[in-house]
Amino acid sequence: MSRSRRIADYIERQYISEQGSVRENVEGMFAEDLAYHVGGETLSREDVIAAVTAVRGSPRDGRRVLTSGFSEDGDVVTWHISATIPGPDGADLTQENDLRAVFDAEDKIREVWSEGSVPDYQAGESPDS
Repeated sequence: MSRSRRIADYIERQYISEQGSVRENVEGMFAEDLAYHVGGETLSREDVIAAVTAVRGSPRDGRRVLTSGFSEDGDVVTWHISATIPGPDGADLTQENDLRAVFDAEDKIREVWSEGSVPDYQAGESPDS
């Protein structure tokens, strides 16, 4: 399976169909020493688990996650994601990002760069905090 397909399948499992636990999905895709660069910060794999847990806490029927523009070059995959997540106050949180992921020798993502708008809450926090 291509790395692009693996990422698309991960996004489907994690955010749309909610198959598997958040932790299992993240640990299956991302290296233990992950560096996820977003909004001037670098998040760890545990931060990603916390952020995804917060997203999964939102109403599933109001979530929209679309991916496009996948491209692979060696160990690097790039793509675009557009997401809308129902916010705790009734207003939707939206996000448009271009992402670049680098895979390691174990075929897990070891580094991600995310450029674009990010929700007002920080990874690791609940969107209602």
